[in-house]
Amino acid sequence: MIYFFFICWCLLVRLDRSEQTDVSSWYKTQIIDTVIPPYHAAYTTLNEKIVRRLLTVNIDSDETTIGTLVDSLVCASRNVQNKLSEATNASEQIRNSLDEKIAQLVLLITNQENKVQESQQSVNQANINIEHAQQQVTTAENAVRDKQNALNAAEHDMHEAQKAVERARLCGGRRRRKRGFGKWWRKRVEKPFVHAIRQTVIKPVCSVINSGGIDNAKERRAIAAHTFHEAQQRLTQYQQNLAHQRAQHAIAQTQLNEANSQLNILTGQLNEQRAKQTIITLIIKQFKSIEIHLKDVLGSSIVLEDAISQLINFELVIAPLHAIYKEMITNNVMNSFNFEISAEMVAKILENLKFLKEKMPNLPLNEIIVEETNINCT
Repeated sequence: MIYFFFICWCLLVRLDRSEQTDVSSWYKTQIIDTVIPPYHAAYTTLNEKIVRRLLTVNIDSDETTIGTLVDSLVCASRNVQNKLSEATNASEQIRNSLDEKIAQLVLLITNQENKVQESQQSVNQANINIEHAQQQVTTAENAVRDKQNALNAAEHDMHEAQKAVERARLCGGRRRRKRGFGKWWRKRVEKPFVHAIRQTVIKPVCSVINSGGIDNAKERRAIAAHTFHEAQQRLTQYQQNLAHQRAQHAIAQTQLNEANSQLNILTGQLNEQRAKQTIITLIIKQFKSIEIHLKDVLGSSIVLEDAISQLINFELVIAPLHAIYKEMITNNVMNSFNFEISAEMVAKILENLKFLKEKMPNLPLNEIIVEETNINCT
């Protein structure tokens, strides 16, 4: 029975660990399938369609070429914004799922803590039962020893009574006849007198005394043997009960170990999910900050040069994107790729923008976007 409970406990632990692995696998799969693709697309567009073009732009280009560049930047900016919005939504769905899982785990942990408490109470009660059963066994062992001593004493008394019977049997018998002087006296006077005394006084007294002694001794021995047998039976019963209580304690202890193991697993899962929740929340915060910044830039009335420089603002766009990149690499949910955009690149672009300033349309970016709603973004 104990072995059966142990096997069940092992199976439950394996199932719980498998469930924990499934949760981690689900999280990683969701990140890989729904968050990384739009994030990587946003970064690639920003790097190739905005940063690289601004780095390699010919500062001697005419206004037509610059206009085409601006159209391309507008399309790329919209694409980056849309992809970041897609990544944000996917991240929020993951966080919502994590919130639900965390709420479920909190409830499961509360229930499991109650099970642990109940199992601990069962173990405590089993300890009390064992102590009581052990006391019964100890008392019964002492009783058996006492009854054994009483039986030994009764057997000794019976043997003594048997010896007394033997002596009584010889009590009225003849003494060995002696030869020699006084033969005639013994034959004619002493012998008849002694015979009469034995028959009338000594022999009846010997028979009565020894017959009662052996009967009493046998009865006492029988009673002692019976009580000794009863004491042995009680001891056997108490020993069986002690073995049963120990088996019950082993079962209760196994259940307690199982409950604690399950609680530890659930607590580990909760900590893991909360850690993932923290990570995804930080990622969402980074995504939203970039998304909001780009939305403000694309809808602002600042001049084109300043708007373009804000599209590649290192602190507000590039650094958050890089922070997300590092977080995903650290948590092993994304393969490393060459994150090329650097502060030096941004500084170089700002230098180029100064040379292109005079050739850029003298309009805010939001007006350019409104006027060029027919831009064919691909």
